[in-house]
Amino acid sequence: MKKCKAIKLRVRIKEEDGQYSAICEELGTASCGDTIEEAEKNIMEAIRVDLDSMEQHGVMMKFLKEKGIKIETIEHEGKPRKKEIIPTSQNLEIAYCL
Repeated sequence: MKKCKAIKLRVRIKEEDGQYSAICEELGTASCGDTIEEAEKNIMEAIRVDLDSMEQHGVMMKFLKEKGIKIETIEHEGKPRKKEIIPTSQNLEIAYCL
């Protein structure tokens, strides 16, 4: 097991009118899909885009601090890549490697 510095985020998915909406409340990021799997894929990409944008503009650490999102060390099989999103539980808790 390898270790990486990461933030953990929760994603909530619910069905609405035949589609699935996904939201990460910590970031205020939302997406949707026709299936649960598509909603999961789309929200992970939206989270990556949001965090990448914050990093490019030099505001990610300030944002994380303001939102109370802590950076932690997690264990991961294989070699974690920077900016990799890792599912950490059945409830779509994810870790974003910094």
